[in-house]
Amino acid sequence: MNVNRNTSSRKRLTRFIYLFLVLALLAAAAPISASAAPAAQTVCATKHTVVSGETLSSIGVSYGVDWRDIAEANNLKDPYTLTIGQVLCIPGSAAETPEEGEGDDQVAVGGPTFTVTFDDNNFMIIKTIGYPKSMSFIVRVSPLELRWGWLELEVIGRFSTDKHGGSDALIRVPKEYRDQELYICLKNATTDKIQCDVFSPFE
Repeated sequence: MNVNRNTSSRKRLTRFIYLFLVLALLAAAAPISASAAPAAQTVCATKHTVVSGETLSSIGVSYGVDWRDIAEANNLKDPYTLTIGQVLCIPGSAAETPEEGEGDDQVAVGGPTFTVTFDDNNFMIIKTIGYPKSMSFIVRVSPLELRWGWLELEVIGRFSTDKHGGSDALIRVPKEYRDQELYICLKNATTDKIQCDVFSPFE
């Protein structure tokens, strides 16, 4: 009888120890699985301000970036609704670095970009990097304070990029737009793709 009791006690003890070890292993594994794949920090190659008619797909094409990467970088969920004036992070991780020796086919890392500076003679200097080569662009502007009402952007000039997709275009600033922040857009005259940003003559 004592032998049976001892055997039964050992079995219960063995089951208890087994159950304890299983629970301990599960508890130890939980934090490991939770932290095994931390979310990668998004690096923005540039910022894009949404204008009328744009979609994630069209924006992605403009920058050479998959629209799903843009959605993930900006935490956008289905149905991926955009609003005019919304500023999007365009991830640099989605763009490939041009390889050495590609010559005229090189593009800017992270997609095409442009900058605008203002001189003392009421001209804006538009510098493009990585835009389509030998392509005509239309310059459209609106005062920043009117952008949210989405008034029609006014065309103030045109320019063409060089064989590398760059330019240093000189565009005269109309009198009514001088000395104020401007919402400036470059519209591809052939494909209707457009890229916009805000620039100030006071910077």
